[in-house]
Amino acid sequence: MTRTARGWTWGLTSGVLATICGCSLCSGQLMTQPPAAAPNPADHIAIAPARAVMPTHMDIPQSVPQITPQPPKVKAAIVLPDLPYPPLGKDAAGKVSPLTEPAEYAALRVNPMLKPEDLARFGKYLDDRRATFERIVSDNLDLVEQIEGGIFETLDLSDNKAFTKLLDVSKPLRSPSAPKAVIEELLDRQLVDPTQAEFNRKIVREYHLGLMPTLKPDATPAEKGANARRSLALFYKQGLEEPLFVHRQMLIEASGKLDKIVPALNLGGAVGDKVHAAAATIKPNTNDDARLKAMADINAALSLEQRKEVLRKVVALRAH
Repeated sequence: MTRTARGWTWGLTSGVLATICGCSLCSGQLMTQPPAAAPNPADHIAIAPARAVMPTHMDIPQSVPQITPQPPKVKAAIVLPDLPYPPLGKDAAGKVSPLTEPAEYAALRVNPMLKPEDLARFGKYLDDRRATFERIVSDNLDLVEQIEGGIFETLDLSDNKAFTKLLDVSKPLRSPSAPKAVIEELLDRQLVDPTQAEFNRKIVREYHLGLMPTLKPDATPAEKGANARRSLALFYKQGLEEPLFVHRQMLIEASGKLDKIVPALNLGGAVGDKVHAAAATIKPNTNDDARLKAMADINAALSLEQRKEVLRKVVALRAH
């Protein structure tokens, strides 16, 4: 700060004090060289620029587009045509029985909105999809076997941790770890249109609902609650039809290649005897159910890693 500013500061301060107490010391007698004239404070205070006044209206240049907010688009409901189709798994009496293949596969064949040439276009993708599930099933065979063993049907669902266990068992076999539902993938690839996809969902939904456990008319509240929990568990299991089907098909295929698969396992002793005895029951004309029974006997003698190796050998042998 300059001398003039210091002088002004002292003069201003001493003047205020003199006014308050009236003494000579406060009136500035301590200064040996008082300024001839008190400086004007205004000379040392910067004058702020006048505050700009915001206009109440601003002209927008014509080159800047004015955007009018649009309401969010509501997805229109798909209205399905009234076309006949054979319900999945339903007999003449109206009873629905489980299919041996995923409902979505079967629905594609009976979907009245799809033609044979449409199904032919799906071939390449379905082959790639199967290869993906074969790898997932082999890597997570322990989980697949728990599901095949009836965990969804027998687990005590009154336990608070039961559904968490079911989710953990199935998570690696479902999206996003595994591909999405067949019809969703076909829709994403524009191999079907939204109406065709929705008709497929309708067919699958009706089949799945037909498999749900029913209640007696006089069911107690406890029975109703148990039925609701079990239905929820089974509904969730329905989304695992594809990996279970792929495992079944791999076992049937393995049953016809045991002469090449078993030697590669290097089995001996009692384990080798059990495996060879079960393999000997399979003949060229043995049906699928008997083949699966023989493979179950073979797997019972093998470790988890050996069972995984059986599945991987199935895939590897296709190249020969």
